[in-house]
Amino acid sequence: MGIKSLNAPTKASIWFAVSNIARKVILYASMPIFTRLLSVEQYGIYTLYCSWSEIIFLFTTLNIFSNVYSKFYIKYKDKIWKFTSSILFLTVFTSLIIGAILLGGYPCFKHLIDLPKIVIVYIIVDSVFTPAFNYWAVTRRYNYRYRGIVVLSFLQTVLNPVIGVAVILCFGRNGIWRCASVVMANCIINIPIFIWIFLQGKCYFRWNYWKEVLRSTLPLIPHYLSQILLNQMDRIMIGNICGIGYAAIYGIAYSISIASLIVNRAINDSYTPWLYTKLKKGDYKDIKKITNILCMLIAVMNFFVILIGPEIISILGTQEYKSAIWVIPPVAISGYLLFVYALFCSVEFYYEVQKYMAIVSIVAAFFNYILNYIFISKFGFIAAGYTTLFCYLLFVILHYFVIKMTLRKNRVGFLYDEKFIIGITCMMLVSGVVANILYINNWVRYSLIGMIICITIFSHNKVITYLKFMRENK
Repeated sequence: MGIKSLNAPTKASIWFAVSNIARKVILYASMPIFTRLLSVEQYGIYTLYCSWSEIIFLFTTLNIFSNVYSKFYIKYKDKIWKFTSSILFLTVFTSLIIGAILLGGYPCFKHLIDLPKIVIVYIIVDSVFTPAFNYWAVTRRYNYRYRGIVVLSFLQTVLNPVIGVAVILCFGRNGIWRCASVVMANCIINIPIFIWIFLQGKCYFRWNYWKEVLRSTLPLIPHYLSQILLNQMDRIMIGNICGIGYAAIYGIAYSISIASLIVNRAINDSYTPWLYTKLKKGDYKDIKKITNILCMLIAVMNFFVILIGPEIISILGTQEYKSAIWVIPPVAISGYLLFVYALFCSVEFYYEVQKYMAIVSIVAAFFNYILNYIFISKFGFIAAGYTTLFCYLLFVILHYFVIKMTLRKNRVGFLYDEKFIIGITCMMLVSGVVANILYINNWVRYSLIGMIICITIFSHNKVITYLKFMRENK
């Protein structure tokens, strides 16, 4: 089956997946350069910058580009650039307000954020221009015009390490310069699009647009914030409790372990529209079959990451990062759990039960904070990997009950194969325990790596089956 024979949605999904994977490969390939150019402590500044930028971005951009903008794209399709330019000015306005609060109150926030003041300025500048690219990308995706997004995303990814190396070599081996280089690379791509949107829309303020968007996005802020805290809190707390260097070590392990999220997002780009089409038609027969294939694929992928963890750490980091291998098993299993969560979340969004999603996220984030505070202090940064695993397991279990209740309320049977998903989840949890033994027995570990490679080669038909089913989404 050639790619030319695929329909536009599937073809676009494949190109987005290829683009995302290529971008991540470039970023991972550049990681060894920066772990060697910068000391562990200086790389820790960059790690904390990545964590805090996600949190600050939520308040500056209000995450409008996530799900809210997609909904309004359909409503205002005929005057989309007028709407977009107005919403873009809203995010400029919120960015400047949040920036003024953070910089004006920096003496109060300094010990919490643990970053130099200039890095906060970089984050605010980035948050002003980045939404422009995100809004533009959504409009392109709806029309399956993937070439522009792929080219600009790839260019931005290449510029990131190239400018990073140049800036560090020219101005000094300081983590602050690495943060600055990321913003420079982003601005080179985002500022022209930012200007273009305003020239197209020529609308800076329209209260009815702002009111509609704020009414839709503000109730979701607790949900988004809890999710971000669940993802980023461990690095922030490690930096505060153990020291900024340990945040860098944990950050490297976390980046490796969650590599499967690239594939998760690529799959969701094609799976979610397909699922919604099935739900709308009331045709549920193929859902279990496809999700079983996907769960197995993600589980094997994460187990493979666990197995090759020591080799990846030795490539991406120096000897100082060696202890990061013990963080990989629990966090990689969390990557699998995030995929299961995404399956549940898609159904919850379809039936519009966001209030329950917010409650679950808040509960999981609360437990993550408490457990991190207790166990990082007692056992060090490695404990954060296991608190993360526990909280994601709790996260998935709570979402399981939400989706069960939601489907029952809508008189729909459970869409997924419960026994299969529970079985794979239990196997993944056991693999985390086994991995700690495998790390000291390389012969067994290498044998398992070889087996997985062979199974993957001979099971490629499963992937083809998945693509064929996705073709139903037209």
